[in-house]
Amino acid sequence: MKTLKKICASAGRKNCRRQSRRKYRLQRSDLLVCLQIWLVTVWLRTMEVGKELLSLPQLVSAETVARRISPAKAADNLRVMEQTQRLLGSNVQEALALEVGLLKLSL
Repeated sequence: MKTLKKICASAGRKNCRRQSRRKYRLQRSDLLVCLQIWLVTVWLRTMEVGKELLSLPQLVSAETVARRISPAKAADNLRVMEQTQRLLGSNVQEALALEVGLLKLSL
């Protein structure tokens, strides 16, 4: 029989792993939200809207990418990210969903 000490230690490790996974998912989510905001900024810049509508008007990288792609491609990028985030919420393999989603982006 397991001793109480071993049972508690095992439960503690499981709880620690659970918290680590939760922390990782939150960090991943935050990163994807930042990427989504950046992609929206790129999309708005492709349409040459005023800076007052931009979430991050100071980002030179968004302006650089916006000069290279069309508004349609920028909108496609947003759809790809939304699809990737939906897939991450399903039972699809995470690494595969991220790889395919990021490779589909037109930058």
